[in-house]
Amino acid sequence: MVNTLSPTVESLISPLEIEVENQTFMFDYGIGIDCHSKFYQACLLFKNVERFMRYEITFPAEWQEILKAKSKIQKKLDEYNINEGKFRYTLESSGVYHKPILYAWKGEPTVINPLLAGSTKRKTDVLDARLLAQHSITGLWRASFIAPIEFEYIRRLCKRRTDHVREATRCFNQCNGILTSLGYTFGAAITLRSAKWREAVYNAIEGVETGNRYASDIPIPAGLCEELKYLILCGDNATEASKRVFQQLRGILGSMCFTAGGKVLNGERLFHLLTTCPGVGETTATVWLSEICTTDRFQSVKQCTAYCGCDPSLKVSAGKVTSHVRRHGNLRLNYALRQAATLLLNRHNEPFGLWGWAIYKRSPKGGYKKAVGAVSRRIAESLFYIHSRFQEFTYAGYRFNKELTFTSDEIPKLHHIAKRTLETMGISTLTQVAENWENILTAKGIGKITLSILEEALYGKGTGSKN
Repeated sequence: MVNTLSPTVESLISPLEIEVENQTFMFDYGIGIDCHSKFYQACLLFKNVERFMRYEITFPAEWQEILKAKSKIQKKLDEYNINEGKFRYTLESSGVYHKPILYAWKGEPTVINPLLAGSTKRKTDVLDARLLAQHSITGLWRASFIAPIEFEYIRRLCKRRTDHVREATRCFNQCNGILTSLGYTFGAAITLRSAKWREAVYNAIEGVETGNRYASDIPIPAGLCEELKYLILCGDNATEASKRVFQQLRGILGSMCFTAGGKVLNGERLFHLLTTCPGVGETTATVWLSEICTTDRFQSVKQCTAYCGCDPSLKVSAGKVTSHVRRHGNLRLNYALRQAATLLLNRHNEPFGLWGWAIYKRSPKGGYKKAVGAVSRRIAESLFYIHSRFQEFTYAGYRFNKELTFTSDEIPKLHHIAKRTLETMGISTLTQVAENWENILTAKGIGKITLSILEEALYGKGTGSKN
């Protein structure tokens, strides 16, 4: 084990140059770093004429030693006349232990999930660093986006606000638990933290008879009365703290400038644009800006939705999808988007919410979770286009606002079950289909294929969910 408390000595630096199997790589060199709290293990794999060499170094987690390690690796590259212009390296995301390397070495880092990096048969720090070096020299992973240093504080504020909100929720839930155990079931009918709930709780603490049918006849012991008052006070303090942090966070982001596609926009204006998206308020917009920073980091909207954890990973065998796993991506952003999607599902006057509700009704098993995932993906896509184009959200590009284009009012040929379902609903023409579209979306017996046929008949070919 490396003793990081002792000064750096030559024994901590252990170079090793050996010939390895001759292979074809994308780059002339690759650097892999295995990160720990006390030390780092780095491996430089580079090309020398017709051989590949390894240079390995171990250095403590001290700022000056991290800088010296980079200089030693750079010196080794210069010694063998290797110069690609950019200083590239690959390392695993290990909590915050990899960040000193990012800020000290700069260059073009590639930060990957340890689960994606794989593992060696014999698990050692040296072998892990060698594996990452092979990933680096082969170009297996693309370069990572590193957020500007000022976003470290912004993200820390986001986390602090989340901690305060959770603390307030914990306190009020404990209050409700104590009251429920004594027969006071206010939480079953009254929203926690509301003025009505608070009034009922204090009446129960003081023993005031109010005729509330959710109140119990059991008097609350003096000790528990003090506990309830203490929990309510802690919950109120945490709530106020979360509001203060949010206002501070909101002010910082509002005063910043954001870039996308070569354009620059004030944060206050961008806030307004993001909140025009259905289901998105200032809280979701704040999380989006603090985690995304700029949409230029993504090559496509699909990469953005995958980063948000809204893109399912399919497992395919023999051309068929055997299962799918939805990765959570950025946890804070994924949670905010799913909360927004949950709110939309309860708003049937919103096209996104109605569309998600139809998915929920048509899926007998796990339909609600599937609908939330689908709506959150649409919200993520909308936020991406708003942020990248600096334009307000509009439904104009969606099929919801398209004019009907059918020339014949006759319903096309459908499966007999779908046809019988429409007949039961009293629908026999395309005009009636358009008038009863909301009911058709949630009707049993109407599947995706039937909806696709009806949409094509109503709006014409070549129309998707968006233009």
